[in-house]
Amino acid sequence: MIQLIYYSSASQPLSKDDLMEILQKSRENNKRENITGILLYKDGSIMQVLEGEAADVEHRYNIICADHRHKDIFMVGETEIEERQFAEWSMGFRDLTDPDLKTLEGFNQYLNKSLSLQDFAKNMGAARELVQIFATGGM
Repeated sequence: MIQLIYYSSASQPLSKDDLMEILQKSRENNKRENITGILLYKDGSIMQVLEGEAADVEHRYNIICADHRHKDIFMVGETEIEERQFAEWSMGFRDLTDPDLKTLEGFNQYLNKSLSLQDFAKNMGAARELVQIFATGGM
């Protein structure tokens, strides 16, 4: 089993309705393909974690790479895993641009940072740190 993390930019601004449509479709596809993970969105930047059997995850990632809604796709990492971090989520989701996040108990200041490719290119561990926040229920 593997965990794949990628970053991309939305090719055009995404409304809340757009995000909900993407999320619904992702959940349908992932349930059918036994893939779990989380989708993070902030200011036009997307970071997604996909977990499952290597062939299934890589197939889904290739479909995402061909999706016109994404540009500047960058694979942050692919790691073999013994167990899933997001086993209960066909696709968890968090819109990090939501101003109400800062009022939630347990808000993590790390979420004030951008999801920019430049940030991840400078510090590959940053993506894993962000994933860990959600995997451990930090948000």
